Amino acid sequence: MDGTGTTMSAADISRRAMEQQGQLNSIYERIQQAERLEDVIWDVAPDILEVLQTERMTIYERSPDGSEIVSRFKTGDDIGVIRLPLSPSSIAGYVAMSQNPVRIDDVYDPQQLTSIHSRLRFDYSYDQVGGFLTRTMMGVPICFGDTLLGVLQVMNRVDEGVFTDGDLLLAQEICRILAQKIRYDRESTEGPYEYLVVQGKVTRQQLEEIEQAASDGVGSIPYLLKTTFDLTTEEIGESLEQYYQVPFMGYNEAVVPPEALLESLNKSFLIRNTWVPVSGNRERAVILIDNPNDAQRIMDIQGILNADSYEFMVGLEEDILRYLGVAPDEKE
Repeated sequence: MDGTGTTMSAADISRRAMEQQGQLNSIYERIQQAERLEDVIWDVAPDILEVLQTERMTIYERSPDGSEIVSRFKTGDDIGVIRLPLSPSSIAGYVAMSQNPVRIDDVYDPQQLTSIHSRLRFDYSYDQVGGFLTRTMMGVPICFGDTLLGVLQVMNRVDEGVFTDGDLLLAQEICRILAQKIRYDRESTEGPYEYLVVQGKVTRQQLEEIEQAASDGVGSIPYLLKTTFDLTTEEIGESLEQYYQVPFMGYNEAVVPPEALLESLNKSFLIRNTWVPVSGNRERAVILIDNPNDAQRIMDIQGILNADSYEFMVGLEEDILRYLGVAPDEKE
C-alpha cells in the first residue's frame, strides 16, 4: 500500500523500489562529491523530497557545544533559524535526545504525542507564522555509529496520506547518507581514542593493546594511556570530543555539583551509572557523563531529573567519581 492505503501491484512495487534506489544512489554520489554538505544540499533537496514523497523537510545539526540542535537547512518559508534544546518537549528535540525515530500521523493529536513521551508537544506557532499546515511528520536521528550529529524532520506526504514503515526506512537511509557527510565535515572520528592515532600520539596496534589490557582489568583506557604513553588528560579529552561531538570537562576543584539537582539523586546510583550534574537547575541541567552516546542512560537521566533541557559533556570516569567524592578504586 502507498500512503493513502491504495494497494499497489507487485510490478508497481518493484518499479518504485528501483526508482527509489536510483534516486538514493544519485543523492549519495552528489553529496559525497561535494566539498561540504552545505554546498550541495539545496541542489539535492528536490530529490530527497521526491524519494520521501514529502512536502517539506528540515535538517538539524547538533551544535558544537552539544547543547542543542540547529536548523541548517529548511524547505518552504519557515521563519529564521530554529534552535531546539535536547528535550522531550519538542519532536525533533525528543528524537535528538532519545535517538529514536518517530512517525506521527497527526501532530495536532495530543494523545499520539504523549503516547511517545508524556512531555512531547507540537509547537504549532511555526504553522501559524509560516501559513503551512503540518499534518503528519517523521523525525529520524542522524547518527554516525552511536554519535548523534543531527535530526531529519519531514512533514506531510504529498498524497495527504500518513507516512509508512517503508517511508521511515527510506528516511533512515537518507540519514545514513547525511551522517557520513556531516561526520566528514566535522572530522568526527570512529572511536573515542581514534584521534590519538590520527595525531600520532599512539599507533593503532598500541591502542589495541591498551584496549585489550583494559578489558583484562588492568586499568581503564585513559589511565593506561596516561601511564604507558605519558599522555595528558587534555590530549585524551580532545580525542573524546572528536568522537562524541560534545565538549570535554576534566576535574576542577572549584566546580561544586548543584545541591538543587543532587538532593533527589542517590549517590550510589550516580557512582554505578557514572554521571553527575555539574551545574544548572531544573530548567537547564549540565550533565557530565562518561558516554554521551548512551541514549538509554540519557533518557534515564531525563526521567530522573525531569529538567526542561540538558547539556551533556564527556568526562573521564575517574573525574566524575572525584566530583562525587569517591576515589576510582572505591566504585561499587
